Amino acid sequence: MPILRRLLFVFLVGLVLRASLASAQSDNASITGTITDSSGAVVPHATVVITNEANGQSRTVTSNDTGFYASTNLPPGNYTVSASAQGFQSFTQTHNHLQPSISMQVDAALSVGASATTVNVVADANVIQTQTAAVGQLVTQEQVKNIQLNGRNPMYLAQLEPGVRRGSSISNFNFGLDNGININGSGAKSDGLEFTATARPIPGLDLSLNGAYTNARLTADTPAAVGGFKGDQLPFTPKLSLAANADYHWQLASGTRAHVGASYRHLSGQTGNYDAGFVLTHGHQRHVDPYGVLDVSAGVAFGHFDIDAYVKNLANSHGVTAIAGTVTPLFPGGAIGTGIIRPRTIGLSLGFNY
Repeated sequence: MPILRRLLFVFLVGLVLRASLASAQSDNASITGTITDSSGAVVPHATVVITNEANGQSRTVTSNDTGFYASTNLPPGNYTVSASAQGFQSFTQTHNHLQPSISMQVDAALSVGASATTVNVVADANVIQTQTAAVGQLVTQEQVKNIQLNGRNPMYLAQLEPGVRRGSSISNFNFGLDNGININGSGAKSDGLEFTATARPIPGLDLSLNGAYTNARLTADTPAAVGGFKGDQLPFTPKLSLAANADYHWQLASGTRAHVGASYRHLSGQTGNYDAGFVLTHGHQRHVDPYGVLDVSAGVAFGHFDIDAYVKNLANSHGVTAIAGTVTPLFPGGAIGTGIIRPRTIGLSLGFNY
């Protein structure tokens, strides 16, 4: 009976986790744009009202100093976008169709005049989606039925979108979700240098130092919905990375050798994923703090056996390796998913050589 209860508990926990993961999926998207005047100059601090035409719910945002506005986490449907600013005629564009998980851009050009006068525009039903580097396309049921899918892998549907291609030959086909799909993005440039140094000052002691300086940045602004600007550091590309290693081996007795070692690696501060909403609120890209990790180990080898003790991340440092769910949240309540390095881990390993 205790075993049965334990299996039932594990089964229920699995169901809860599966339900939690399922609820984390979202079809919501964003509406962004730039407010300008008739000459093309940006209009800061304009009031933008986005209204769901199905239920009448509205959301009000304000354009920033560059005229950019963003309203995130909107359910799919038809929206009316209205923009107004002091000294300008109001602007209203109706029937803006927001597709699931595909953000759209609605720009407004305001004409000088009384705010009581409104310019009404009806959105084009065939607007080309060019405003975001996160390319998306709604695949219809008819396309799903007719497309030739090798192995019926749904990830191949992404190739319906212009600019999307496979990164490997069809001979590498598998049923996994990672199938080497490449998508065109904005222009970028990366330059820098790398170095490696090794030394053996005394018998049994090996020292090494590796490092790299990388200046990877955008060479042009991304579309407004992405939030990347010329000169921005590429996401999760540290300018400076260093790795130092030291290992010492010596003879304990006949047929028995010992070793101790330590390694340290450091990554400088980085830029997180581009986030239009974060830039609108804070005026800069999300910053990821620098971090360093120290690992140590010691062990002995005798006969056919190896015994090693180790401590990974001795100082229990905190480091962020990934951020997900920023512009269009992937998790309930707009939570941001963050990947972190392994915390302090203490272990002992036993090996047998034959």
